[in-house]
Amino acid sequence: MPAEAMKADMSVSADILEALLKRLWEDEVPAEWKEGYVIKIAKKGRLDECKNYRGITLLVSPGKVMN
Repeated sequence: MPAEAMKADMSVSADILEALLKRLWEDEVPAEWKEGYVIKIAKKGRLDECKNYRGITLLVSPGKVMN
């Protein structure tokens, strides 16, 4: 579910997500919702030094809501 679809009609999206998350809480969360992609972002300074990077984790939109 793209973030734009969730933002289009917040009340409908909230109702759908509530029902879905309740069901998932009782059963099992999909594996792709649990996985994140770690991306490194450069800070200022020399890029050949590991301390000049920080990592962020990218999650799918429904996974963010579940977390």
